[in-house]
Order: sequence, then structure tokens, then C-alpha cells
Amino acid sequence: MACGAPELEAPTMMSHDGRGHCFFARQPMTREETNAAILSTWASCCGAVRYGGEDHEILVRLAEIGSAKCCDHRLDNEPSPVDRNLVCFEFTATGTPVTGTVSARQIMDYFAKVIGGGHGHVLDFHTSDSASSFRYEWGGVGHVHVVKLSLEPHRDLLWLLLIRRDDNYASTAFAINIHKALERDARFRRIRWFSEQDWHAGLIEGRPRPY
Repeated sequence: MACGAPELEAPTMMSHDGRGHCFFARQPMTREETNAAILSTWASCCGAVRYGGEDHEILVRLAEIGSAKCCDHRLDNEPSPVDRNLVCFEFTATGTPVTGTVSARQIMDYFAKVIGGGHGHVLDFHTSDSASSFRYEWGGVGHVHVVKLSLEPHRDLLWLLLIRRDDNYASTAFAINIHKALERDARFRRIRWFSEQDWHAGLIEGRPRPY
């Protein structure tokens, strides 16, 4: 089975055997390559890509995104998966006049394009200077899934985006897609990710990415 997902996340580090199965041809050498390798391991749909090292930070990060089973060496105090579904960021709007409503509209238009590129539908799109949201639905009859994105202003030019699914699955995949979108658009800065529990507990440092 060759899904193509791991090499999509780490194309410069992956290769294939004679049957088309992917594997790491070399180890990551930079922080960004390490991030890509973690995403590649997480994205492997059949567990073919594994982490065989013993770096504590990497083992923790893989466990926190639900990929501990892909590690050859498990931690004794292995953390449970963490759903970092709340992101705080600064946004510089384009166009004049720039108001809170204009900024919210630009932010949510951008995220709707990111999320809405699949086989589902963006519904109930609403923006204002105080609270904005939309939901994304996908699936067939009897198997409809919903994720809702909610945006509100914070302080010091910062915004808060909450990603919440209506089922028992974590929002990790959506958070990763949103993070990639934030990174490739220069309007977004000061990006920090939190679980809802950490945010409400006042742990303001957060993480630079959701994984």
C-alpha cells in the first residue's frame, strides 16, 4: 500500500523500495526537517513509517499527536494525546478602511478556502468585529462529520481561533492544515498553539505549532 502521505510531508528525506513502499532515506538534519519527519510519521496511514530513535522531545511530540504506536521506544511516562485546537496570532489586514470586521472577514475567508478545499461544504459563514464562525460538513448519509471554526479578537492586535469537531476525534488534522496556511501567509505572525485546557489555565506561552 502506497498512500503517498508521508513523502508529501517530507519529500527530501523519503525514498521507495522496489514495491513502492516509502521509507526514510536519511535522517533530519535541521529543526524544520525534524518537524517534517514528525508530520511524515503522523501522516502514515498504515503505520509503515516509524521512529526508531530515543530523543525524549520527539517521543513526547509523537505521543501528544497520537502517534506513540509508531515509536520503537516508548516512554515510561508517556503523555496522552493532546488536542491543540486553539491558536493565537497577530493579523495584518489588507485594504482600507481596516476595521475589526474587515480583519475578521479576511481571516475567515482565508480559512474557509483552506478548509473548504475538500469534498465537504462550508456552511453558516458569519463574521463581525466581536465573533465570527463557520462550520464545515463532510461525509454521507448517516456519517456526517462537522468541524466548527470560531474566531474572536483577543488583545494587542491578536486573534483567537478555536477548531472544534462534533465527534470524538481530535482536531489535529485540521489544526495542522490551518498551521500550514498561517505559515505561508505573511499577514499572520506571533503564532502560538494551545489546548483549551492550557489556555483556560493561563499557560500563555503555548507552542509554535500544534504538533
